This record gives sequence, C-alpha cells and structure tokens, in this order.
Amino acid sequence: RIMRQHIRYIISVILLLFHIHPTYSQIWINEFIASNSSINQDPDYAEFSDWVELYNSGQVAMNLKGYYLTDNLDNPVKWQITENFYIESRGFALIWTDGMSGGMHTNYKLAAEGEEIGLFSPTKVLLDSIIFSAQKTDISAGRSQNGSGVWGNYLIPTPGASNTTSEFFADYTKNAPDFSVKGGIYESTQSLELTTQLGGTIRYTLDGSEPQETSQVYIEPLELSANTVVRARIFKPGMIPGPVVTQS
Repeated sequence: RIMRQHIRYIISVILLLFHIHPTYSQIWINEFIASNSSINQDPDYAEFSDWVELYNSGQVAMNLKGYYLTDNLDNPVKWQITENFYIESRGFALIWTDGMSGGMHTNYKLAAEGEEIGLFSPTKVLLDSIIFSAQKTDISAGRSQNGSGVWGNYLIPTPGASNTTSEFFADYTKNAPDFSVKGGIYESTQSLELTTQLGGTIRYTLDGSEPQETSQVYIEPLELSANTVVRARIFKPGMIPGPVVTQS
C-alpha cells in the first residue's frame, strides 16, 4: 500500500511538471521591427509603430496574461500583459512597442540603434531573449524558422504570419562602393571606377533607378561623356543588398 501511494505521488509530480513547463517553453520571440515607417499600421492608433511578434510552438492555445516583455534584461518587469491575451497553437501575436502603455502596447519604444528584448514568465523566469545591433528602416529581424533557427533579416517583414513566407537573409551588406570621381560638372569625358574594400559584387544603373539583382555588373571603368546619374550598390550571396550610392 505504501509503495502504491509512493508511485501515485511520483506520477502526480511528473504530471504537474509536464503541465507547467510547456507554458514556459512554447512561446518565443519570433520577429521584430525597430524602425517601422511603412510596413504595417497599428489599428489602435493608426501609426506605423515598432512591434515584437510572439510565436506559440505548442499544441494548445496559451493565455499570456501575467507575462512580461522588456527592453532591459536587468528589469524583467518593465511591462506586463495585464489582461487575457490568447495566442493560438502555431499562432502569432503582435505587441506594439510604441510607449502607449495600454492593451497590447508597451510603455517603451525599441531603439533602432540597438538594444535587447526579453520575454519573462509571470514568475519572472526568462523564456526567450535577443540582443540586437542597429536596425534598418522597414527591415525586420526574425528567426529562420518559426520559434527556432538562427536570427537574420527580412526585406519583406511578416508581422502576424509565418517567417517562412518571406526570403530569409543571414545579414545585410554594410559596405558601399567607392566612386573614383565624385558628382559634379566636368568639361571633358570622365573615367569612373567603382571599387569595394570588403568584397561583393558591384551592380549599377545609369538611368536613375535603384540597382537590383538583375542590374549591370561593374567590370571595368565607365567612360562618361554626357550628363549621367550613376547609382551603385554591393550585393553578396544570402545577404540584403548594401546601401545605394548616387553621384551625378
């Protein structure tokens, strides 16, 4: 009899642990944008605010009431979800980091220059976090797979939808091409060289359009004998193209 009671006790403890721990491991920080100027508008305030997307990798819906989301890992309780907020199994939810402090709006804003995001349980257990560097406007950072995988960037953010519906980039190209001749007025033909010290393929246009993957590849100096707008940027495999440099 004592043995049976002992076994029932052990089973009860195991079931209790099984019930508790999934709530602390199935919600993830999945994607965020720290400089939103045109991607998606907050329906409550009609503004292009920054946001953090959460993902529920579990088999059941979760109520996130009591959970904390912070931009300071040393201050887990900076902002708390104080009302019922359900996220479906394999579902997504947006929290607006706009400083409005009401409903699903945090009391802080994300810094595009870089900072951190932390998700904590109601008992202040760290569930997930990301420390990020400077972000580009309208480019989101997200996981390569929903709830898992490495972090990278999306030229086409997917707020409230699967990350796998958009092309994933491991990083964005930070270097820009150098022009041997700066923009200005010249009385003779100019020979323009485009170079880069950090590798990559230079693509350019002469019609004022933004260089794309299909634009002309720079191979040799350009001989310019008339008014010309030259735009160039660097492309690297698996990375978002670099900034566009324009000279006239």
